[in-house]
Amino acid sequence: MSTTRKQNVLDPDYGAYGVARPHRSIQQVASSIPDNQNGRICVGTSVGGNYVIFRVDNTGKLDQHFGKNNGLTEGKFAPPLSAVGSRVHLLSDGKFLMIGLHNGLQPALARFSSSGLLDTSFGEDGHVVIKTPTDLEVHDQTTPRVIEVAEGLPQVQTRAANDKVYLLFTFGNTHSMIMRFNADGALDTTFNGTGYKQLTPPRGYLTYTTAMLLDGEFILLGGSVMTADLDLACIIRLHSSGDYDSTFGNEGFAFAELTTHANFFSVAKLASNTFVCAGGEVPQKGVIAAFDDQGQPLSGFTTTSLDIGGYWKTVAVFNDQAIITVGDTGGIQSDLLVGRYLTNGQPDSGFQDNGWLSFSLGKSMDMASSSELQPDGNTLVTGEDNEEDEQGWIRKGFLLRCLTAP
Repeated sequence: MSTTRKQNVLDPDYGAYGVARPHRSIQQVASSIPDNQNGRICVGTSVGGNYVIFRVDNTGKLDQHFGKNNGLTEGKFAPPLSAVGSRVHLLSDGKFLMIGLHNGLQPALARFSSSGLLDTSFGEDGHVVIKTPTDLEVHDQTTPRVIEVAEGLPQVQTRAANDKVYLLFTFGNTHSMIMRFNADGALDTTFNGTGYKQLTPPRGYLTYTTAMLLDGEFILLGGSVMTADLDLACIIRLHSSGDYDSTFGNEGFAFAELTTHANFFSVAKLASNTFVCAGGEVPQKGVIAAFDDQGQPLSGFTTTSLDIGGYWKTVAVFNDQAIITVGDTGGIQSDLLVGRYLTNGQPDSGFQDNGWLSFSLGKSMDMASSSELQPDGNTLVTGEDNEEDEQGWIRKGFLLRCLTAP
């Protein structure tokens, strides 16, 4: 599904022809955030099953003065088991808090100085592996089916505000859970009285949520609710206390009018008190839908499903002018996807003729991990591309910038 129009969507002033691969040992760039020096702090995975944190400048070039080893700080949450860096947040004291996965199964935290060195005063030698709460409700399906539209399990999503870190995760065969931590890695027990909350739906038997948005006093979560034979795309709204917002949808859960198997992977503020969600539905369609402040379908907004050969993983709104989506097609021939919609949900025909584009970085399997809308309306994407040679697959982490401004 690649296209020759790739050069028209990549910013030639970023990296090499629009793509930056900061270091050969970085296998995935999972996400990045802006720092206070016109650069970005990135986290991901490096060779040897390590997490990695590093800094790049505004062209994607590695800052070799940051971190421990020529620009890279690598490690494991609890050696010798593998580690993956997923998200990073800037704390008020200038330190960085990384959230990732320990051994591919448990969420974990690590804290670093402003210069990228491990803060060994945090947790145990700089790390906290999050234990599974002992009182989780396990759904009663003896042979649960696999959700049809998913990014793959497990997934960890985080947001931070005022040195409080919210973590969204699914522990095994349970409902998705949201947890809140203080900057020292301890559970914030003022949230729901325990520091965590299972997301139990009013109908269905299992929640799968991977999208999160902090909106003032509210927390918006996106995903799906699984029933015996359906996956119902939904958005959930909580108060910052951890209580469901009973005025939103059905006791805090609002469901989209999509097909029998659909899921939301990202949620963004569309306008005052309205929200747009992006994700996918069977078979390999990218979808966007919008809700009002009461959890009802937004009047005048067209819920749109496009046959793009994959799913949207992220969504962002630029100055109330455009909705930008990023995703990939998945599978062993995965290509990257980028789309632009009008604020009424219709594809923007002024972008790549039909409102979206599928493109490849070469003879490789390309997967998007995160994206961030830039102030000028262009979009920074992180991820990995995988090339096959006689010895197997070679993973390469990347950052790229797409020309998505209207």
